[in-house]
Amino acid sequence: MTESTEENNEIKQYLLGTLSQAARQRVEERLLIEESFFEEVLLGEDELIDQYIDGALSDENRDEFEQHFLSTPERQRKLRFGRALSRYISRESENAADEFIETPHLSAAVVPPHSPTWAEQFRAFWRSQTWGLRATFALALIAIITSALWLSRTTPSPRTFATLALTISANNRAEGAQARKVTLPLNADALRVSLTLPDQ
Repeated sequence: MTESTEENNEIKQYLLGTLSQAARQRVEERLLIEESFFEEVLLGEDELIDQYIDGALSDENRDEFEQHFLSTPERQRKLRFGRALSRYISRESENAADEFIETPHLSAAVVPPHSPTWAEQFRAFWRSQTWGLRATFALALIAIITSALWLSRTTPSPRTFATLALTISANNRAEGAQARKVTLPLNADALRVSLTLPDQ
């Protein structure tokens, strides 16, 4: 066995929980010290998940995988993701097989171009956000809509004016002229008053 094969086997045993205490401690020390080894262990996790999904593990390894490997929520999440990805790939390969066109001179898979609509892009963006951010966004949207409705219901500026022109001259100021009663037309929204003062 080569060194890398032995190392891969040791990583697999570590992930399945079948290493001795001393060997497990050595692996854990290397995980803390060697970044490249840590990456190899992550790759080993992915390979184990793929083998589990594909049914390539022995019965014994399958039991160890289910009892030891899946003991952490992170690995359970990885398994769910792997299964979802596997289902997606299976569906896509079936769809591609259905779209395969054979002609006498040419065999090609026809894959129509698909650009997502703005609604699909928004849904993808929305689903990628956390619940807290979604709630904040929803509250902000409600506040904006409420403000817009409130502003639209405020009293609009008047559109029809009744105009009253008053002129004060030296004559009527001295006489103490009586103020006349002014009647506004019914269709007027406001009164515009114009006052002209005499020149001195």
